[in-house]
Amino acid sequence: MRGQGDPGPRRLFHPTPASAPSAPLPTLDGVTGRSDLRPAARLLVESVAPSRLEGGAGTGRDDVARLAAEVDVDVAARAASEHRVLPALARLLAEQPSTPDAWRPALRRARRQQALRHLGTVAEAVRLGKVLEDAGVPWLVGKGPVAAAGLWPAPDLRQYYDLDLYVPRRAFADAVAALEEAGCEGVDRNWPLMLAEMRAEYAIRAPQGTHVDLHWDYAVPAALRARFRTDLDGMITRRRKVDVGGGQSLWCPDPADTVLLLAFHAAQAAANRLVWLADVRFALLAAGAERGALADVVARAAACRVQRPVALVVARTARVLGLAEDVVAPLAPLVRRAGALGRAAEVQDARVPFPWLPGDPHRGGALYSAARPRLVTTAGALVADAVRTRSIEKQVRLSPAAAEKELRRDVPDASARREYLRRTVGG
Repeated sequence: MRGQGDPGPRRLFHPTPASAPSAPLPTLDGVTGRSDLRPAARLLVESVAPSRLEGGAGTGRDDVARLAAEVDVDVAARAASEHRVLPALARLLAEQPSTPDAWRPALRRARRQQALRHLGTVAEAVRLGKVLEDAGVPWLVGKGPVAAAGLWPAPDLRQYYDLDLYVPRRAFADAVAALEEAGCEGVDRNWPLMLAEMRAEYAIRAPQGTHVDLHWDYAVPAALRARFRTDLDGMITRRRKVDVGGGQSLWCPDPADTVLLLAFHAAQAAANRLVWLADVRFALLAAGAERGALADVVARAAACRVQRPVALVVARTARVLGLAEDVVAPLAPLVRRAGALGRAAEVQDARVPFPWLPGDPHRGGALYSAARPRLVTTAGALVADAVRTRSIEKQVRLSPAAAEKELRRDVPDASARREYLRRTVGG
């Protein structure tokens, strides 16, 4: 049967024609309690629920089999692709007898492609890390390969496409010079705009084709850095190495910093993809297994003034995927800082249950991306976001080209580039 909210017959995969067919922090063990969700959405949640992936207690095999039998595979697969959890769904569906035989090769291919992508990204990250080390630049990797290999049950379950490298601001110019000398090419080419906005991110393409976002802060827009007190230097100082497979390891944040980085990123991206909530869920589990790490999450969030966005994401993660009581309790002081905004987000999720499916309206997460240390600035950000959204919609209607990212436009202004790099060193 076709799931509610399906926009039409377009298929993500093409099987052969012959076979084509609420407390703020709840503690859930599986999705059987999520009766508010449609079958395809419940299946997405189950595909990343630790009770299934880790083989623990929770939703039984018979429950999942009945759920899978109710779902149109194409609807679920398209939703999973948009939520970046397609490999995890492929693993779940591969175990179900109701999955049509014609779909099984495509589902296997989804995991195999992610496994190959992971291996390629790891190899590129190791090479680039060596380049930075030779240049005397400390670095770490966030999200992507370190989340897939260090947090998720298997590295081929987390869908990702790029590599996020973080270096100290004072060493950013040296990092750019070293990476470009090693064969990396700039993707962001509008240097006057880079200078005007002083974004803490420079998109480059590595020699083997991997898209790399080189960061000197995890609060990318200057407006965010004016509100938050992010501490990338401290994060790099506390970095650890994680095994990413094939005998390779990469620098990554420690467990508490990993939670902050993933939750802050999710908030800025509107917390509207299931993969980001799963990242936070797995990161919280990892932090909970290390003595004092959850207390460090609370303390560092306060020091960086990121309590509100982090609290909102943690609370949504709990509502969608569940958190055990031994994780919930230490985080209570943090989650309380969400205040009225947290209650509004809870009401919103009760009205429009997450995760969304293809064709659903109201996918936005302005409450998350607008969260600031003070409610008055949060309100201002919400208003600005609404105005910006209407402006973008108008531009798209008038000219699709107007919606293209201005940062990619080639404006080779050498003086603007020099000034941008000078300011990163002098900042």
